[in-house]
Amino acid sequence: MKTALYTKRLFLLAFFVIIAANIAILTNVVLNRSSEQKREITLTERELSMWPYRLHRENSSLSLLLNWRALDIDEKRRDSYYYGRQPVWFDENKLGELGFDVTEAYPRPGTDSVFFKRPLTKEVYIVLEYNGEAYKKSLERAQQNLKEQEELWHASGNDIRLRKSVEEARERVKCEQRAKSRLFAIDAGTDAEMLKDTYADPSRFIIAKGIVRPQYNDKNKKVYGRIVTLSIREIQVPLEFRHLFDAFTSKKSLLRQKKCTAPRYRAVVAYGSHDEPWIVDVKIEALD
Repeated sequence: MKTALYTKRLFLLAFFVIIAANIAILTNVVLNRSSEQKREITLTERELSMWPYRLHRENSSLSLLLNWRALDIDEKRRDSYYYGRQPVWFDENKLGELGFDVTEAYPRPGTDSVFFKRPLTKEVYIVLEYNGEAYKKSLERAQQNLKEQEELWHASGNDIRLRKSVEEARERVKCEQRAKSRLFAIDAGTDAEMLKDTYADPSRFIIAKGIVRPQYNDKNKKVYGRIVTLSIREIQVPLEFRHLFDAFTSKKSLLRQKKCTAPRYRAVVAYGSHDEPWIVDVKIEALD
């Protein structure tokens, strides 16, 4: 009898904990979206992609991944999605502004690298610029790389391997122009309101929470900041817009995303008072 009563109490406690958690989540959503501080920006498939493992077919929900990039300190780095998390602007001074103490760096035995006594990560605010100077610079880098590869190829007397490098460089330029994200991390800070005043145009700038940490760059022997991830990387598509993506969820359509093709949709994304995003509107159309 006592065991049954104890089990019943545990069940009721778990039930109320779940209810309380759901109420807290819903309250946070309402507060985030009810504020007049809402900032809206229009992005395309280049910046908001969908992948097979984000298609939750059991409940028909769909999330879009927020694709962002950064101009890496290494100009020769080919792709700034996965490795370009060490932005050229994220130096030791910026780390200090964010509250990191990078003076306690110690040599790693047997290597040229170092480690930090307290390698802490920290949640700060990341400024993401849409279709601005950082994107233009990335395109210029790709075009300059193509020029250099073509010069090497012509000087070699049409070497087959160098010709392949030229073809890859041309494809990179094409992808930069048509398919790659134009959303770039350009700054970071601890005061969201100050950043919103500095980057006041919501149609060009997103102020989003993200995780950063210090990292030692072996190549130039300096400490830089590294953006580990955005705190919220995926944005759920509201049910009212879910049907618009039905034509894009086939295997053939999803494989299309790996090619440098023009985006097929645009979405209006809003950030509320808690700096959390949600989708306001979706349009399905081919874009330049």
